[in-house]
Amino acid sequence: MRRLLLPAILALVAVSSGVAAARAVPPASVVADTSDLVVAQAPDAPVLTPRRLPALLAQPIGTARLVQSLDALAATSPGAKCLLVSEGTRVVYDRDVAAPLAPASGMKLLTAAAVLAHVDPDERLQTSVTAAQIPAGGILDGDLWLVGGGDPVLGTAPWAAHFIRQPA
Repeated sequence: MRRLLLPAILALVAVSSGVAAARAVPPASVVADTSDLVVAQAPDAPVLTPRRLPALLAQPIGTARLVQSLDALAATSPGAKCLLVSEGTRVVYDRDVAAPLAPASGMKLLTAAAVLAHVDPDERLQTSVTAAQIPAGGILDGDLWLVGGGDPVLGTAPWAAHFIRQPA
């Protein structure tokens, strides 16, 4: 009997405290303004439905189309090349990423040496900068091209034909 006395007293104290607290605070009358409430709409389709399938397939289909386009472009592009496309940490496309290519700085040195060996030292090669439109407020909205002059390859038939074979 003595074991049950302490839990019974504690239960009685807890209940009486709750009743006293409820009597001490008068109920407040609350008037809610419901003009700003937004009622949630029921979804157009259930969560598991074939109508949601296009959203799930969009990324894999888009990736497959990108890979096809890049493969076609790489197949028609002359010379050595490598390409890596990633989305965050996921590699979307890679082609010849381990190919041993000369770094751009090394190619620039070789090109400069070839030019100095075969071009008259008094000749000036001109590089121009062109754009699709005039910059507004110091900002160019569009494409910018550097057009190098004096490159003998630019006037060859294979170079011109290369642009005819470009995918649309």
